[in-house]
Amino acid sequence: MERRKDNKGKVLKEGESQRKDGTYQYRWTDQLGKRHTIYAKDLKTLREKKNNSELNKFETQCTKTVFELVKDYLKLKESATKISTAYEYESRLRKLDTCFIATVKYTDVKRSDAIKLAKELYDAGNSYGTISNFLSMLRQAYQIEYEDGTIDNNPFCFKLSSVIPNQKRTKYALSEEQYSNILTLLNTSGKAYKKHLNEIIVLYETGIRISELCGLTITDVDFKNRKLHINHQLLWDKSKGYYIQTPKSQQGIRNIPLTKQCAEALKNIILEQSKRQTETMIDGHVGFLFLKSDGTPKRGKDFTSYFEIINKKYQTLYEDDSFHITPHTFRHTFCSRMIKSGLDIKSVQYLMGHATSKMTLEVYAHVTSEDAEEAFWKAFPQVVGE
Repeated sequence: MERRKDNKGKVLKEGESQRKDGTYQYRWTDQLGKRHTIYAKDLKTLREKKNNSELNKFETQCTKTVFELVKDYLKLKESATKISTAYEYESRLRKLDTCFIATVKYTDVKRSDAIKLAKELYDAGNSYGTISNFLSMLRQAYQIEYEDGTIDNNPFCFKLSSVIPNQKRTKYALSEEQYSNILTLLNTSGKAYKKHLNEIIVLYETGIRISELCGLTITDVDFKNRKLHINHQLLWDKSKGYYIQTPKSQQGIRNIPLTKQCAEALKNIILEQSKRQTETMIDGHVGFLFLKSDGTPKRGKDFTSYFEIINKKYQTLYEDDSFHITPHTFRHTFCSRMIKSGLDIKSVQYLMGHATSKMTLEVYAHVTSEDAEEAFWKAFPQVVGE
C-alpha cells in the first residue's frame, strides 16, 4: 500500500495531512471521543507541536492516580487555604493514601467505586461527618476534571445518606431550665466540676467558638466599655503545636457586648490566672485566660473531654440519658436566644461572626413550636381570646 506524502514528497504519518493552502494539520481523538486538531506551516513544526500537544497532556493526565489528582487539586488551593484547613487536608490526604482507590487511575473510577469507598470508611469506624468531608475533597477534585471535559461524569456526586446511615446527633439549643441545671450541677458537685463554671458562663453569654475562647487573652477584655474583642483563635496541630490564626472570615473579627454575668465570670478567671508564676507566649500573644495545670493554654480537645464528664453527671443527676452537650452547643444556644429575643438578623450575624445571614438562619437558629406560638401571640395580641 502506497504511503501518503505531502507536495514535497515527504511521507505523512497517521493523522497528519496537508491542506490545500500548503499548511499542515494533525487530528486525533481522545479517550472520551473528543476530536482535536493541531495546525502548522510546515511538517517539522507540526510534529514539534504534536510532542507538546494536548494529546500528550491528556495521555499523561489520564495516567494519574486518584491520589495524584487530589494532591494536585490541593496544591491549586494552597495559596488561599488557611493553616488549620491545610492541616486538615494533609490529614485527609494521608487517609486517602491508605484507601484501595488511591492507586487507581482516576479516569477509571466509577460511581460504584466511590460508594464502595464510603462504605469501607464507615465500616472502619469513621463518623458520618468525617466521611462526608473526605468525599467532599474528592468530589471537588473530580469536578474540575469534569468541567474541563477530561471525564464525562463525577463519580462522587451522590447522596451519602443513601449509602450509609447518618448518625450525627441532632444539634439543639439549651432550654433555660437545662442551663440552670448545668450551673447547679457545677456549683454542687465539688471542685472538679466547679472549676468549669466560669468557662461555661462565658460560652453561654458570648456564643464564641471554642478556638476563640482558647485564644482569649487579658487584652481582649475591655471591662470599661463592656466589650470582648474577638480577632484571633488559638489552634493546635500535632506537627506544629500551638499557633494563632485569624477568624474563618473577615466577619469573624468583632466586638461582643459583655453581660453582667459574663463580666463577673471573666473577672474570676483573670483573678485565678494572676496567681500563676509562668507566662506562655504564642505567636506574640501572652496573657491567655484559660490555662491547664501546667500553665499552657487549654485546647478545644480539653473542653470536649470536660464536657463528656459533665454529660454523664447530668444524665445521672437529672435522669436524662438523651442530654448531650459540646462546646458548640452554647454557640447554637446563644444564636437562638438572640433571635428569639427579637434581635434583628444582621445584628445576630455580626455577633456570631458569620460570613452570611443565611448561615445564621439555616444552621444556628433553633425555633420550637412553642417558640413560634409565643412569637405569634406577641405579634398579634389583639386576637388572643377570640
